[in-house]
Amino acid sequence: YPPLSVEGQPEMSIDTMILGLHTVGIGSLLGAINFMVTTQNMRSIAVTLDQASMFVWTSYLTSFLLVLSVPVLAGSLLFLLLDRNFNTSFYDTKKGGNPLLYQHL
Repeated sequence: YPPLSVEGQPEMSIDTMILGLHTVGIGSLLGAINFMVTTQNMRSIAVTLDQASMFVWTSYLTSFLLVLSVPVLAGSLLFLLLDRNFNTSFYDTKKGGNPLLYQHL
């Protein structure tokens, strides 16, 4: 959590965690896209989305929300990774950054 994760622990533990979260995010994003495409393409021609069951609607809506939110989380983690390794100042207040940016993302 910035700014503490930007300054402390010079070893690779937090960087590995950030890259692991990126991997999990990519998997979630691909799974969400798979559910959305399956919902659109594999239903019967006679069944519209209005006639679909509640399970189909909740799966579709959850997938849609994941498609919207996972790239934002990946962007904020990318900013954190850049702050830790390449001396950017997205979250570091000493260099003019804003730690509230992480909370808003």
